[in-house]
Amino acid sequence: MNWNDIKAFAAVAQHGGLSAAAERLDSSAATLGRHIARLEEALGQRLFDRSALGYTLTEAGRDLLAEAEPMEAAAASIARWRDGHIAERIVRISAGSWMSRLLVAHWSALHRETDPFTLAFVAAEERIDIARHRADIGIRNARPVEANLAGRALATIAFAAYRLKETHPIGWIASAAATPSANWVRVNHGHEITVEANSPRLVMELCEKGAGLAVLPCFAGDTNPQLERASDILDALTHKQWLVAHHEARHQSAVRTIIRRIEGLLKEKRSVLAGSGP
Repeated sequence: MNWNDIKAFAAVAQHGGLSAAAERLDSSAATLGRHIARLEEALGQRLFDRSALGYTLTEAGRDLLAEAEPMEAAAASIARWRDGHIAERIVRISAGSWMSRLLVAHWSALHRETDPFTLAFVAAEERIDIARHRADIGIRNARPVEANLAGRALATIAFAAYRLKETHPIGWIASAAATPSANWVRVNHGHEITVEANSPRLVMELCEKGAGLAVLPCFAGDTNPQLERASDILDALTHKQWLVAHHEARHQSAVRTIIRRIEGLLKEKRSVLAGSGP
């Protein structure tokens, strides 16, 4: 028998179903289902009665749970011992200002109280060197070209022009950041720029004051109750967002866990990221 099968069995027994147990173990219902099926096959015993209401232990299942709980307690004790002897892992996430803001806004989707690691957010418009381990995970607007980096396209990011609601400014707000959206404003409306800011967040705050039109990612502009779109989606700025990690570090447990959670969050938010809805 495999300990992971018994661990999955104990979690399902304690939580009464696959979904709640999967949340507790940060796994998937399908994976836990495979563990249970394998354990039942190995034992030659049916451990649960399945129904629409959940999983109920059979008599054999109750007997096994009584044996498994001391094993689970011993494993937890070993984990606490390990955590006391191994330096805490820090997972550094590098992203632009707006994406960092989105990740922080959904902190609970990325963090569990039981996580044996710490998260560090590195918000910067310039590209952080993941190849030299200055960050563990990067979210970028282009596929990685470095040989030792792995990348996966996550979502489509759309941009539009925004203004303070019920106003019609004629000037534009420029950003000093070296980003495609800042360059677009300078190329297309350079002679109409009336104010400039050195950070994307200040650009939005100026827009909230009615200082001018601002180009923002739709997931930032559409969710701001003070702003409204002043243009259609700007196709020239639409791009894929890529999750990037070092090809070796991405297999580490802590990094792999955060990669999976970021993927889940951005998949859930794909409509607002693409400018299709709030």
